[in-house]
Amino acid sequence: MLGFAQAAFGPTALIILAASSPQDRLGRSTALFTAGSATGRSGAMIIGGGLLAVLSWSGWFGSVDPWRVAIILMTLPNLILAWWLWRRIRATGAPTPSRRGLRAAVRHIASTRALALHMGAGVAVILLIQAGAGWAPSVLNRSLHFAPATSAWVAGLVILIAAPAGHLTAGRWLDRNVAGRRRIAPVMTLGAALAVCGAALMASGDQAVLVLPGLSC
Repeated sequence: MLGFAQAAFGPTALIILAASSPQDRLGRSTALFTAGSATGRSGAMIIGGGLLAVLSWSGWFGSVDPWRVAIILMTLPNLILAWWLWRRIRATGAPTPSRRGLRAAVRHIASTRALALHMGAGVAVILLIQAGAGWAPSVLNRSLHFAPATSAWVAGLVILIAAPAGHLTAGRWLDRNVAGRRRIAPVMTLGAALAVCGAALMASGDQAVLVLPGLSC
């Protein structure tokens, strides 16, 4: 469900960034947005791993699996944030929403080729990222026999280091090359090749699975 929600939000946010950012800083603006998302995801894994370790040690919830309790507790900050945003919107006054509805929006996207390609690619990438990130601790737990809490910490730390480094570097490089009218296809091809290598390593079940979260970032 998180993946589907972000799949709708992510491409839309990128369109707003593209319309509101100076062209010579578009890459960096986009990179800050995407790096922030990945950093938050890794932070949640690290915090969740710590919470899971405390629950496993304390035994407060008896026979209930600690990871089940951790998932429930980790939803509470989201509920608080949603309530706070709702209060802010009501206090500041939100623009009147369009009455045309979701069906009209989907028809508009489908009728505009460039927008449809952007939304389709964005949805596919975000769903894959969310699926990979969500299962990363479980993969480490099963492949390397880490404890559940350790699996969350390791996955979170790998993403915390790799994501900001990769996103911000790519954003700066993109701004420099677009401004200089250089060709970016070779570097994009290299990035895609690295991602395929990461997927192959994950499928192998080897200990090199640790490389995957870094390459996917």
